[in-house]
Amino acid sequence: MSQLKGLEFNAYITVINSNDNDEVLKVAIKDNIYTKGVRTTAASKILYNFIPSYDATIVAKLKKIKAKIIAKTNMHEFAIGGTNTSSAFGITKNPNDPELITGGSSGGSAVSVAVDDADVAIGTDTRGSVRIPAAFCGVYGFKPTFGRISTHGIIPNSWSLDHVGILSKNITKLIYIYRILKGHDNKDPNTLINLSIREKKKKVKRIGIINELTVDCESRNDFMRFIYKLNDYDIEEVELPIVLSISKYLDVFRVETASYHRRFLRLHEQDYSPDVLSLIKQGFKVRVLDYVNTIKIREKMIKEFIKTFNRYDLLVCPTVPIYPPKIKDVINNEINYSKILIRNVAPFNFLKVPAISVPINKFVGAQFIANIGFDEYLLDFVSSLGV
Repeated sequence: MSQLKGLEFNAYITVINSNDNDEVLKVAIKDNIYTKGVRTTAASKILYNFIPSYDATIVAKLKKIKAKIIAKTNMHEFAIGGTNTSSAFGITKNPNDPELITGGSSGGSAVSVAVDDADVAIGTDTRGSVRIPAAFCGVYGFKPTFGRISTHGIIPNSWSLDHVGILSKNITKLIYIYRILKGHDNKDPNTLINLSIREKKKKVKRIGIINELTVDCESRNDFMRFIYKLNDYDIEEVELPIVLSISKYLDVFRVETASYHRRFLRLHEQDYSPDVLSLIKQGFKVRVLDYVNTIKIREKMIKEFIKTFNRYDLLVCPTVPIYPPKIKDVINNEINYSKILIRNVAPFNFLKVPAISVPINKFVGAQFIANIGFDEYLLDFVSSLGV
């Protein structure tokens, strides 16, 4: 039995199987995803000893292909935060520099693949929770079209924004697992029935750089050096003010978070991390009318946004506006940092489109975005880059 390297960086809550076997696909699972008979805590005190009686749909699919689940990964408590510094099991450290955050909330999943413990890791992505740590830990992080992968058996954050995401250092393995996990699930009404919708066969030719999400980024120079290497494509800057206007609507969906946690708050309010509790309580302040109107506005904004793909095959921007900050600077300032970290990624949860963070270096990712339903198109493009 060999020790998992991710333990050094506090990447795991529960180790399931650390036996070396290069013949099987090794997978790490975020600890808000149900695993039958294995503790599933969401990195919280409240669910510290919770053991599910059934597997999440995606876990059942992984078991069907005989993937080896090696561990349940550390995360930001209840997936409500983007730093991975609030967890009942301690802070997850960046494997490329332990003084830095991993980003979150799927930080442990990112570490697991970054240190080669797992071939692929599964996370959840509500406001960028897969893509942020993917960028900060130098791995791929993919969020599919909303409804492509079932969320049945996953502790919810916001059911209108929740996505299952996949992380890996190997794009081929990431694509393989995506194809295993995708598909309609009768237990999840959000899953799409017609999975062949909108896929197109033509090659990527024109890519638009989202100016609003690029111009003021700390990592802009790293990002642009990467973009300049893409000589085979027509690349131009595009103005998309809609992506910044979305931020004022995102907090409305905190009402969904509050709805789930209402039952816990009555008895366990003191057991929440302060930043997580504060964000949950925001949801109780949301008016029903504002929530209903936001749902209507969302559909209009999606229709407006996807018109961009009449001109561009893909869009791109830095995954995160800043380099990974130091853990000591983030502690007790999680909410402010999370707002910064999600700026470039959360809009695409709201817009339901597929997006993937492609590693530029150990701390910076380039986020490519495709039209709704064009998941395979996006993944095939990224695979062709040979990063």
